[in-house]
Amino acid sequence: MNEPLASPQAPKIISNQYVTGEYGARCPSWHKEDSEWKAGQLMQSIPLGFWDQVGGDPVRLVDIGCGAGGVLGHVCRSLSLMGKKVRGIGINIADEALAHA
Repeated sequence: MNEPLASPQAPKIISNQYVTGEYGARCPSWHKEDSEWKAGQLMQSIPLGFWDQVGGDPVRLVDIGCGAGGVLGHVCRSLSLMGKKVRGIGINIADEALAHA
């Protein structure tokens, strides 16, 4: 198991609940059921012209605190449908959440 990358300034209650299994016990789905809606809200908040200005082949999107990666996955699919080559990179301190990705 990798060591969690929590900031020393982060309150223990926030960082510990993700690495001890406490959060996963309360929310076993890691809220994946909300991912499509959240990604839609995010995509609507970004002006369409922005994506025409983004360079890179592929475009790399990084989601820090990605949870189970559902939002990142939906955003990547949306951009792919727009003709963009996309690579999503999800980072999370909870191995349990990443196992759901």
